[in-house]
Amino acid sequence: MSKKKDEKVVNFSDVYKGDMDSEGQIAELVNKTFVIRDVSFDEFNLGRVAIATIEIDGKTEKRHTFSSVLIKQLEEVKKYTDEGIGVRVTLKKRKNYYYFE
Repeated sequence: MSKKKDEKVVNFSDVYKGDMDSEGQIAELVNKTFVIRDVSFDEFNLGRVAIATIEIDGKTEKRHTFSSVLIKQLEEVKKYTDEGIGVRVTLKKRKNYYYFE
């Protein structure tokens, strides 16, 4: 395959962000610390999804996850964000599981 053809290839994640109005998956932030400011939940054809508004590196972004472990933790985080309290977390990964510390 020629190099020129490779230059015209993009990743699917760059093409389709879905209907979630999200900048990407929370899973992309492994070992990073950020503040969760808001959490919402929805149902999509892939199952239940959590969408978190976060502050990271001086920017505000929306990130999503279908991870049942993160969704359960975000349900608890939402109790604080609903009161206007941000929650600082660090995303960790152990084997195939993501979780907040």
